[in-house]
Amino acid sequence: GKDLSKIKTKGNWKIQEDGSLYLEPRPGERGWSRYGSYLWLKDDYEDFTIDFEYKHPKGGNSGLYFRIYDESDATAHGFEVQILDCFGKEKLGPH
Repeated sequence: GKDLSKIKTKGNWKIQEDGSLYLEPRPGERGWSRYGSYLWLKDDYEDFTIDFEYKHPKGGNSGLYFRIYDESDATAHGFEVQILDCFGKEKLGPH
């Protein structure tokens, strides 16, 4: 991406030179508190195809939420494509 004009967020998201996004914590934002800063598209979409790339650290846990009908609690009111580094784990947890 080149800008965040079609996005709304409370997070301190930055666009890197390669076009990828990075969430830079503000002073005092630690742990999970900074991850409540989702990226929301300003427009609504019905049928869509999505193509994205992701990168996270070893053991990382992330996801892509869609069809959310209550922005106050995205994890409970939508669908998630789970992105979890679980390669080689014999037993997965509840995530």
